[in-house]
Amino acid sequence: MPKTYVRTLQVSFNIAASAPAGSIIGGTITDLQNGTSGAYIQVPTTQSWTIVDIYDRGSGDVPVDGVVTLTTNSLTNVLTTDPISSLNISNPSRPHYQPLELRPGTTLTAKLLTLVANGTSAATDNIFLKIQVVDYSS
Repeated sequence: MPKTYVRTLQVSFNIAASAPAGSIIGGTITDLQNGTSGAYIQVPTTQSWTIVDIYDRGSGDVPVDGVVTLTTNSLTNVLTTDPISSLNISNPSRPHYQPLELRPGTTLTAKLLTLVANGTSAATDNIFLKIQVVDYSS
């Protein structure tokens, strides 16, 4: 019988000082349960994942507004968010997306397209992906 549980991934985008609007920034994905971090994350071959929510934790998490694009297997853009300033988890009218299924072995990457120029200091934007995991390994 497969186990089902939820995990959270944090996607961080480090924006350089004075980055112009239209900059494309690669994301760093961190699994908050085990601390692994990198430019991509791969669904284990014994699991299937479904992204069930995308959010930021508050307006303080969004110093530079932009849209995030999630890509699978370095080829297919599977989702582009609304401006990330609208993803505030405390906003009841924030956008919600259809669940996004990731099959075993799928590689997930993220990039941010900035909508405005950054100021004179470097900044970090974070979004969070709530993942429903079905684990067949047991």
